[in-house]
Amino acid sequence: MEQRFNASRARQRRTELGMTVTSLAGAMGVSTSHISQIENRVYQPGLGTFLALAKALKLEASELLEEVEGGSHERRATPFPAGGGGDRDSGASSGRGPGGQRPSSADLSATPPQ
Repeated sequence: MEQRFNASRARQRRTELGMTVTSLAGAMGVSTSHISQIENRVYQPGLGTFLALAKALKLEASELLEEVEGGSHERRATPFPAGGGGDRDSGASSGRGPGGQRPSSADLSATPPQ
């Protein structure tokens, strides 16, 4: 058995707590569209966002996971992708350097052409 993020459980818990998408996004420091895309399974959250979501929803992280048959389900995104593939807060997929910072023009000009 494999585990993946349970978007339905996250939405259910948010509504149980009387939170709006806007209030949850504010508590986590992310955009409302980010929360909406997670809840609508556009992509799975990265590890940092997943942990922040569990904390904001006052749940143990394991309560936001569901068991699935390994390899028998269609996946739209990989849970906790390396390099932040599904997580907009990592900067890794945006061409940013360590710490999420964009390289400066000096950094770019110092790189020899390949």
